[in-house]
Amino acid sequence: MSFIRGIWNGLLTAWIHFGTAVFPRTIHPMVLHFPIVLLYLALLIEILRYASGAPERSFLQRAGFWVLTLSLFAIVAAAATGVLSESYVRWTPKTAAILSTHQTFAVLTGLFAAASWLVRVRTRVRPDRKWSFFGRGTGRASVASALLVVGAVVMITITASLGGSMVYKYGIGTPPTLVSHTVNSGQTAASPPLGGQVRVDRWLSYTDSGGRVSVWLLLEAGLNSGFNFNGYSNGAMSVAVPQGSTVHVSLINKSSFLAHSAVIVPISQVSAGANFSPAFPGAQTNAPTSGISPGQSAQFTFFASASGHYAVVCGVPGHAGYGMWDRFTVSPAAAKPTISFRRAA
Repeated sequence: MSFIRGIWNGLLTAWIHFGTAVFPRTIHPMVLHFPIVLLYLALLIEILRYASGAPERSFLQRAGFWVLTLSLFAIVAAAATGVLSESYVRWTPKTAAILSTHQTFAVLTGLFAAASWLVRVRTRVRPDRKWSFFGRGTGRASVASALLVVGAVVMITITASLGGSMVYKYGIGTPPTLVSHTVNSGQTAASPPLGGQVRVDRWLSYTDSGGRVSVWLLLEAGLNSGFNFNGYSNGAMSVAVPQGSTVHVSLINKSSFLAHSAVIVPISQVSAGANFSPAFPGAQTNAPTSGISPGQSAQFTFFASASGHYAVVCGVPGHAGYGMWDRFTVSPAAAKPTISFRRAA
């Protein structure tokens, strides 16, 4: 599963990188009307076919099949361009919830349309073969296919309504909610003091003043425009700090087009995907669901008071699900911080 997820994340990242460089920000609104029109047209053809009593393999039946085929391509195009539009937007918890519902109904639209198309392909290839569900011949299959088209139209109507609410009710996609894709390197991350500093790694250093340990952790988010911290994802990087240490985290967004953030959460929260609650007071960047723009930096400091297994995740909705999380441990037995790396399992 991790291999498949890695391939998917790589393809998704490559598409976002290519798409945002080639297509305008408004590409999704330009494309989304095609699946809506085509699915409604497919439903209208079905209504005309049944109302006119057109026979099997008639012009209307063939027209309905090809319109449905075109609608599948349009659905894929709308979904792909929707991913590009998301990369420009700062999401709040409320709008992220609407987005999640919007995506669910969009997927259901595709499933209904694909199921209807498969039924039609099956009856075109083997029209006289008995089906366990549809019976003999194409009559029942045609009815099932038409009902699935109705389902697809209902799903895309709900999807479009939710998309309209995001724009017209919450202003998502309008200039005040957008994230700039221009890299601004004017801000730099905080650095530990030079005196007494012990460097563990390029990303980790600490000072020890009579047993009082202060840790400085640098997180470079989105290296190579991927979903990672310091180039590692899905728990492949592990940071451990002594219990009772003060941890200073500096986040630099290295992505060229995506906003990112950092939150320290219990390891059990990694699968939540959004709306993370920090494990320690102050253990997150400001506005973690919106993130910081490419090229910007942010810092936070917290006291590692409780031992246990935690994770550093990106709080932007969906990013942790794409693998943007790594391990963070607070150990009562550790005398100094450590960092290690491995291949994701």
